[in-house]
Amino acid sequence: PEERFFHGPERRRLNAEQVVDSLYAVTGKEMDIGELTFVHDGKRALSNRQTLGFPRRAWMLANLNNERDRPSLSLPKAQAIVDVLEAFGWKGTRQQPIYHREIEPNVLQPGILANGVLVNSLSRASLDSDLADLAVDARSTEDLVKGLFLQILSRPPTETEQQRFVEALQDGFAKRLIPSPHVKRPPALAPLPQVTWFNHGRHKANSIQQENERRVRQGPPPDPRLRNDWRERFEDIVWSLINHREFVWMP
Repeated sequence: PEERFFHGPERRRLNAEQVVDSLYAVTGKEMDIGELTFVHDGKRALSNRQTLGFPRRAWMLANLNNERDRPSLSLPKAQAIVDVLEAFGWKGTRQQPIYHREIEPNVLQPGILANGVLVNSLSRASLDSDLADLAVDARSTEDLVKGLFLQILSRPPTETEQQRFVEALQDGFAKRLIPSPHVKRPPALAPLPQVTWFNHGRHKANSIQQENERRVRQGPPPDPRLRNDWRERFEDIVWSLINHREFVWMP
């Protein structure tokens, strides 16, 4: 009976799917990676091919290693998500679900959040994104910092955090917006030929998918309404909050 009291609840880390879904939720972006299909043998109609559909949440993905070991059949957008999932113990074996996962922290987890393709892409104030709108519509740096903390960490900043982040954004805040007549939207990238199970053996298939991977690593174009120097500082703050330990650890 004398041991019935406790200091506080034990912190619990988000599982792999929760980490990925939270990344999309706090940045206001949708999971847009296209359709996930399995090998098609040509004996059945395309409408009957095995497919996982168009994933919108992390639990809808599966391991990409099956029949995806050739560059021409790579899925760069899906791979960026799978890299994060696997770092946090996800196995992706839908056919034989693994209910036991390795939950111990490892060096891959902070590494993939700090340097991974997915976080670098989602933390960008990209064209017409919620993050860009938040930066454009902010009335003051104080309100902007408070909004970011509430959106990403679900709590207001401490006095020290508020002061440091406000100082980082204050310089150039009043002139962060490019005047409307001078805003130039970036041109849309030319669409690439589609590589499927039927044509992946052709000589240009590898180079097409390599260009797809380059575009994924490059990330979406930045919002042209924001000046680059201030926007990059704003993105650094978003990145730092995502990499804060409170993002993946529940209090």
